[in-house]
Amino acid sequence: MKLALFFLIFFVLNPSRVPAIDEPASPREPSVPGSEKVEKSKSNKKSSSKDKKIRSIPIKILLCDGRHASGQIETALDEISLHHEKDGIRYEKVLSLNELTRIRILNWKRDGQKKTKEGMSYQFNPSRVEITSTSKEYFILKGLDKTDFQRIQLKNKNGVAYLYTYWLDLQYNTGKWYSGLPPIETDFREDCHQDVVRTIEFSPSQNESKASDE
Repeated sequence: MKLALFFLIFFVLNPSRVPAIDEPASPREPSVPGSEKVEKSKSNKKSSSKDKKIRSIPIKILLCDGRHASGQIETALDEISLHHEKDGIRYEKVLSLNELTRIRILNWKRDGQKKTKEGMSYQFNPSRVEITSTSKEYFILKGLDKTDFQRIQLKNKNGVAYLYTYWLDLQYNTGKWYSGLPPIETDFREDCHQDVVRTIEFSPSQNESKASDE
């Protein structure tokens, strides 16, 4: 009893001899193996999308009334996705912009409608589009959505012109069209407004243009 009391007094009077207790360490966030690579790839994708270059491409445009104009357009588009059939089998295919020689709109579809006092207004959008490749293959593209070819900014020595592959038209209550185009019995028409783009031709020199950019 005396011995136990002695040790108790000894440790009270000598606190330095009491073993120090470390504070608990802050918990670490668990890491999943390979997570560093995933995060790195995400950051690379973000940076690559920001670094996407806009390049100039020489083209020739043919309007619906036969007029044509040549110049340059600027685009960040690299490729076009399309569907086509070969021997009755349906395929998906991606064509690089450098593989295109021509885009020709075969028909337009009237979309939407708005009632007015004079009649009904519609927007005619490209529906069936023929793509010609450098290998002389033909593919059919449905519309020109998600491309830079609905509203075209053409630059040449004359300045800048804004050309379109679609147009707005008003069908009067009499059945006639504001554009002067003939009546249609379906939602599709092969003829088009005189100022609308029918064909886009790509110059072979666009390949050299891309090579110089790289």
